[in-house]
Amino acid sequence: LFAFLLSWSNLPLSIYTTGSDTTLPLWLFSRTATNYSPLVPALAVIATGASVLVVVAAALALAGWRRLVARRSA
Repeated sequence: LFAFLLSWSNLPLSIYTTGSDTTLPLWLFSRTATNYSPLVPALAVIATGASVLVVVAAALALAGWRRLVARRSA
């Protein structure tokens, strides 16, 4: 997840440092620069939703862990 987020925030760096593989941010950038497709916003929504779900799941897990520790110490 961290590498994925860094790839989004450093798009110019990703453009110059990738090898023969194409990352999702580079693919999306090339699709918007050359020929627009409805797949681009759909993938953007899916990627954003997945990131939000991971953050919410981590926050809920942390809150549950804190409640468990508080019950055991009380």
